[in-house]
Amino acid sequence: MSERVKTLVLKRAICSDGINITLEDVCLKLFEKTSSPRERLLKLDLLRDAVIARVERGPSNDGIYVRIFEYEEGALGSINFDAEDGGAEVEGVDPPAGQSFLQDDIGLFIQGALLHKWGEGFPV
Repeated sequence: MSERVKTLVLKRAICSDGINITLEDVCLKLFEKTSSPRERLLKLDLLRDAVIARVERGPSNDGIYVRIFEYEEGALGSINFDAEDGGAEVEGVDPPAGQSFLQDDIGLFIQGALLHKWGEGFPV
């Protein structure tokens, strides 16, 4: 089985003079000022979206955990690897109302301006 490699692309934002805020502060303020995940949608490309699902302080208050869900709007197929003829089949499955199928689960730990990826799942 081939290994899946993911890359994280960071874009630099230039703030006006006098603005002194860290990535940690930006994420905290974004989460505090929005009441719904639908207000924290990020358009990745034509078909894929991501949502900042959760932002929580670390146990020792030295950073924050950010969880991002990537999904494809309208995706409704699951792959059956156990088809009777030895092949694989796609089965159509609709997600429950108001939900989408998860494509990727990204976990970040942010300390000030430093960004660390910890892998899948949410440790706290």
